[in-house]
Amino acid sequence: MKYTFLTVLLAAILITAAYFIGKHNGSSSTVTTLIQNVEMVKEIAEMSSLEVTGTQKIILSNADQENSYFSKVKNYFFENTLQVSVPYRAKYGINMNDTVYRIKKISRDSVLIQLPGCKLQSLQLELDQLTTMNQAGLFMSASLQDLKSAQSILYKKSMGSLANDKTLLQRAQSNIKNILQKYYAQVGVKADFRFR
Repeated sequence: MKYTFLTVLLAAILITAAYFIGKHNGSSSTVTTLIQNVEMVKEIAEMSSLEVTGTQKIILSNADQENSYFSKVKNYFFENTLQVSVPYRAKYGINMNDTVYRIKKISRDSVLIQLPGCKLQSLQLELDQLTTMNQAGLFMSASLQDLKSAQSILYKKSMGSLANDKTLLQRAQSNIKNILQKYYAQVGVKADFRFR
């Protein structure tokens, strides 16, 4: 009887100790898993990209801008001016295939997330909504080749200006920061960011 009581008491102590150890380890590992879940951060950063729309225009012209009589006559017979306008849709975000991202735990309730800088990820010219205006002299007319050339120049111009637009790049980074800060705030963790 004495050994049975001692065995039951020892089992109760072991069960109670296992319960408290499990409770302590379980609660802290959940927070650590949420904080350092790199795949989740990757998915959130990819989904929180910034999408912008607008219109790009280009004018190709051989017209003389002088106001002389000879220039006016030349333009009357030989001017070929083509104006092309097309809407675009551009997406900014982070290339998460880049290996330059890290989540560093600073303290129990603070992390530092290092991410690559935002870039223009895609540019789509909506050519089904393309509009043109042509002004031609008596002996000139716009050709299909002129339109192709204008589209090519317009795409390169759009790509260059949108890829280097500091305001849109900053907006994309702010968007990613805000969404990730909300994610970490749900578990009581403050997230700081460094973009490279």
